[in-house]
Amino acid sequence: GFQILPVAVFLGALVAGTVLARRGELLAMQAGGMSTLRQAVPMGLVAAVITLSAVWAGDHWMPGALERAETIRLEKLNKPSALHRFFSRRAHWFRHDELMLHLPVMDQEQGGFRGPTVYRVREGEIIEVLTAHTLQYEKDDWVLTNVERYKPGVREAERMKLYRLALGVEPEDLMGIAGNPKHLKRADIELLIERRERAGMDVTAHRLEVHQRVSLPVASLWMFLLALPWALLPERRRSMAMVLGAGVVAVAVLLSG
Repeated sequence: GFQILPVAVFLGALVAGTVLARRGELLAMQAGGMSTLRQAVPMGLVAAVITLSAVWAGDHWMPGALERAETIRLEKLNKPSALHRFFSRRAHWFRHDELMLHLPVMDQEQGGFRGPTVYRVREGEIIEVLTAHTLQYEKDDWVLTNVERYKPGVREAERMKLYRLALGVEPEDLMGIAGNPKHLKRADIELLIERRERAGMDVTAHRLEVHQRVSLPVASLWMFLLALPWALLPERRRSMAMVLGAGVVAVAVLLSG
């Protein structure tokens, strides 16, 4: 319903205007000296209330409703949606400057990772590979333990007990980057975007979700303004089918964009 709101407002304005015209009410108002602007104001107020309500509901009511619907799906059907699986999967690869990190196993107890591999890439070439037993966050620094370092052209690996990595990220930046943005408020999505960007993750879907929370309701207002000239035509014989047929073209243009 939230996504098709612009279409609903557009068609609603057309239908309401056509019904008023066929009953002769628009003609009567104009014959009584009422201006077109005054006729449009009540309908505009309704469209504005719908737009503002949708902005509020899209950020406060809709995320919780979608999350509850997904919970019911998991509890009753034991089958998560494809969108939930996509956003909830934990990424294993992270990029930071010239470092590429592969972190296959998260250590929930210690707050780190087990079996990490670090690739140092410079100008498209791997100049160093580090394999370790664990990657831990200690005193504002990341530390690899039981490290083997490999370099191009060197057969033997260099072994070290500890190796400190200069990563400008917090543990939450690497661990807390999953989650469906449709289940979050806009402020929480923006925080998630910051974390994913610091971890070198794609944020396109998350940014789209942030913009859609406002763009869809605002599109409803623009679609209402587009329908208004047709809605206020006083012609009593106009056909509902003709009006809706013309409206379908505008809806197709909106959806194709």
